[in-house]
Amino acid sequence: MLNLNFVVKLSNADPVTPEKEHKEIETLLKLGDHENIVRLFHAWEECDGLSKTIYFAMELCDLYSLDELLTDPIYPLTTREALIFSLHIAQGLHFKEPSNTSL
Repeated sequence: MLNLNFVVKLSNADPVTPEKEHKEIETLLKLGDHENIVRLFHAWEECDGLSKTIYFAMELCDLYSLDELLTDPIYPLTTREALIFSLHIAQGLHFKEPSNTSL
């Protein structure tokens, strides 16, 4: 049995630009697996006749959010830690670049 921690993100589909959520799903699925990018495991949508909700089952990062790490007044990041986080973000963005994938 596979033991995964995940979170479900809900998005109310915008009736004006419904392709926005589908583009996000396609992009996340095409990215594949990278240690610095949150993975999408599954996505689905449900309609109740009046509105559409899109659900994203995504990898759970449960230790801290990036926002919490950057703004914690009790434990401010050292310069070294800030550089490491910046490097991880840059590696994730570099991996995401269209020139590096077929997005």
